[in-house]
Amino acid sequence: MRYVVDVRYDGTGYSGWQAQGNAVGVQTVLNKAIETLLRHPVDAYGAGRTDAGVHALQMPAHFDHDGELHPHFLRALNAILPPDISVMRVYPAPSDAFHARFSAKYRAYRYQMIFKKDPFHHRFAYFVKESLDVEAMQRGAAIIGDYNSFESFCKAGGSNKTFFCKIMDSRFEWEGDMLVYHVKADRFLRGMVRTIMGTLLLMGKGKLDEQGLRRIIEAKDRKLAGTAVFPGGLFLSEVGY
Repeated sequence: MRYVVDVRYDGTGYSGWQAQGNAVGVQTVLNKAIETLLRHPVDAYGAGRTDAGVHALQMPAHFDHDGELHPHFLRALNAILPPDISVMRVYPAPSDAFHARFSAKYRAYRYQMIFKKDPFHHRFAYFVKESLDVEAMQRGAAIIGDYNSFESFCKAGGSNKTFFCKIMDSRFEWEGDMLVYHVKADRFLRGMVRTIMGTLLLMGKGKLDEQGLRRIIEAKDRKLAGTAVFPGGLFLSEVGY
């Protein structure tokens, strides 16, 4: 049978989601924990990849196991996993053809910013020291939705065969004293959200206008876009099927 786990993690201490030979990924730790309980090799396939230091509120991952899981599987799994990784739920996949990555219809991210130094947020939000023109950034976020090709926001050295992404949502929202950028698309490129955020911050600081943003996107040149921002402020927030 194919099963799905919804994983939540603090990515601070990991090289990202994906298992890697020279660094510890969340996937590696999850696989080992499941294998300990099921006593056979497991390869949990995630809904996507997150970069080093990026977190997830919901990372669905599927794995295969012959037979039903023990009723206390979820509790036992969380007892084995370290404090910075938890499985929120486990459930049978809707079909044997279900794939956590390829069956996904959309993915959503949130990027968190704070404007006052706060020791309880320093790992999970970008501390912005200067004031920002949030209205200008909001206009920039709307412009992102006008396009569907994002070479300018893709980290160099990736293996992308196409740079097309269908943006479904791109906006800023205040959550108390925290400013959050929400973006949803059918797919994302490597480093895309952090680079978009770095570019929109240039607008907030008055260093880039709306036409300048359009020129950056249309140029399809990563060197023209802003610097990728602090990874700790970024969360994979939802994956939809």
